Amino acid sequence: MKDFPPIEVDVFFVDYKYRKSVAAKYKATDDELTARNRGPLRIVGAAEITVGVRDLEDARKKWSALLAPSPQISDDAFVFDSGPRIRLVRSESPGIQGIVLSVRSLDEAARFLKERRLLVKDVGHIAIAPGAIEGLWIRLVEAAQTREPAHPLLGPGQGTGQGVDHVGIAIRDFKKTKDDYERVLGFKFRELPPQPNGWPMASIPFENATYLEFQPIAALPWLSKMFDYSDGYADFAEKYEGAVFLGLATSSAKDAADHLKACNFQVYLVEEDPAFNYVHISHEPSGKEQAFPLAIFLIEYFFDPGRPARLAARREQGMMTHPNTARRLHSVWFAVHDLEASLRRLQDAGFESSEPREAIFLGAKGREVKAGNGCLLLLQSIDKNGLLANFLSDRHDGEIIGVSIEVSDVDKARSWVESHSRHKLEPYDGFYGRSIRIPPDLTHGIWIEFFQQ
Repeated sequence: MKDFPPIEVDVFFVDYKYRKSVAAKYKATDDELTARNRGPLRIVGAAEITVGVRDLEDARKKWSALLAPSPQISDDAFVFDSGPRIRLVRSESPGIQGIVLSVRSLDEAARFLKERRLLVKDVGHIAIAPGAIEGLWIRLVEAAQTREPAHPLLGPGQGTGQGVDHVGIAIRDFKKTKDDYERVLGFKFRELPPQPNGWPMASIPFENATYLEFQPIAALPWLSKMFDYSDGYADFAEKYEGAVFLGLATSSAKDAADHLKACNFQVYLVEEDPAFNYVHISHEPSGKEQAFPLAIFLIEYFFDPGRPARLAARREQGMMTHPNTARRLHSVWFAVHDLEASLRRLQDAGFESSEPREAIFLGAKGREVKAGNGCLLLLQSIDKNGLLANFLSDRHDGEIIGVSIEVSDVDKARSWVESHSRHKLEPYDGFYGRSIRIPPDLTHGIWIEFFQQ
């Protein structure tokens, strides 16, 4: 098909003349694979073929016209009665970008690949090292994930990298923050190239590719425009340091923006960056739209075949191996005045609330909201003299008060922080396992909970 995107790849149709014999041959092959327990990787089948195109909008139209009336699970993915779905992604190198295989057990597949030094980890999934298979990019997902319904904001396949991605922390002194997070808290602090406006940037990356991001207080005026939240960030810039936003990873920024608009939220789809698209959600809408209750934005990372190799190199260099044994960002705590009202608006946006929680040390009760691989924890004061009530007395509704980070060894984390801070940290049984809490005076304005599952 001439001029059909991607034009560098042949797209053709095949109609087998001897359908019954072909079907029987395929069945025999599948029966043999089943007899071998689906092989060492326990492969169930092909789940997706990822196709890169330069002009995504043009490709959407042409593929939709070609495959109509085939049902779509999003603007960029097409599903058939049998066989893998086809997903379109923006790429400067058009063509087949990779294949997704479903397996019975991701843990078993990971062990097999790791033993043979073929394992590559990326956001929420694993892959076969491309160098071992002529550069082909093959991701593995658990078969159960491919059957789950798509989340209206985060996309299809819960547990495949969508959801809690990173928390932004605004700070005043980069040198002191770096010293505190490395020497006192036991993280590895990664300085990033300055932004075009000269702002310094840094991050703390974790092994599952979630991270903490550090920005200067000077960035808050720009962030206030991002969330339509001028009053909140203006007050924050004058008085505080601490967490100012949560980024949630989505499979399609356009789908997420369309969904939020249909749910009467004021959103802005930003498609200017070569590496990702954003969806900004207004905290203070100008018209009759609903106000989004939390400082959250959505980010869609473009398919990048080189990303797993870069992540693997950073792991090899120990950049994600922290002395405190931190592994991943799991939960982000939001302080709200009205828990039920905030939950209703999140439900309107497509989230579902989960476990009730009680944070006695904050004088608060709340509820967990699942967000892909992590969760949001909304907390409301139940003690007018408690820490959360005090926090909200001088803050705006929906601000971030803390985070939960999984560690491999909570005793090692506790020993490190106690020996470098002279703070006594008492372990306790937390929501997610045995835990310790680090107060905001050590973290530049945010409660950090370390937990071990």
